[in-house]
Amino acid sequence: MRILRRKHRDPIAHLDFHPTCDAHNGTCDRVAKYVVHLHGCENSLLCETCLADDLEWADGMPTIECYHCGREAESFQELATVSPL
Repeated sequence: MRILRRKHRDPIAHLDFHPTCDAHNGTCDRVAKYVVHLHGCENSLLCETCLADDLEWADGMPTIECYHCGREAESFQELATVSPL
């Protein structure tokens, strides 16, 4: 998957607050830089580190199952869309 970055600026500089990463039940205190759209089941805010961890984990799995609806996919890209904030 290719994640497009905005050129030469902080992707969340336009916000008047700093959203935090939703990973690990909200215990990650890093600033979120991406929103992950999980095929309509959920939207999550993730930092770069947690997104990279999720992508690495998904890469090693033969299939990935949505923990909300049970839908199965062969890749992270089939199950989710990642957009910069």
